Amino acid sequence: MELHINLSKRNKSRTRIFYGIILVLFSISFLIIKLLIDGHISTFDWIYVIAFILLGIGHLIEGYGFSFATLLNREAFVHIGESGFRIKKDAFSKEKVIEWNHVKSIEYKSAQYKIGLNNNEIIRIDIPTDDYHRVQIIKESVNHYAEKNEIHIVHL
Repeated sequence: MELHINLSKRNKSRTRIFYGIILVLFSISFLIIKLLIDGHISTFDWIYVIAFILLGIGHLIEGYGFSFATLLNREAFVHIGESGFRIKKDAFSKEKVIEWNHVKSIEYKSAQYKIGLNNNEIIRIDIPTDDYHRVQIIKESVNHYAEKNEIHIVHL
């Protein structure tokens, strides 16, 4: 019952796609109108147009379900397996690794684990809460491996 969840994967969003198209069209139309009215485009206008085009392209990329973190080859994940628990909540956070044989106790409270280690250190792990079903799957998997390794879990 090994569990691996990719947290970088995004769903398509029509709203973000629409917003991206509006931003790109606005930038291009601003450029055309500025050329027709003034006959030239200032440096500030170029910066303005480029910024809005990049913002629009960013919204288009995210709207189609691609993550910038994935494009930068950074991932966010939850991996629960025989050896332990690994979580990296977002692309730029540090990965937390916990091996089952170092765990003394687990306390679960509202999408948060407090894991007591054998050396009396306590590690707090927050579970991503954007998808309730995913939280339940993570809970079931942690419960399964904790039971298998005879680790006491307290649910608050």
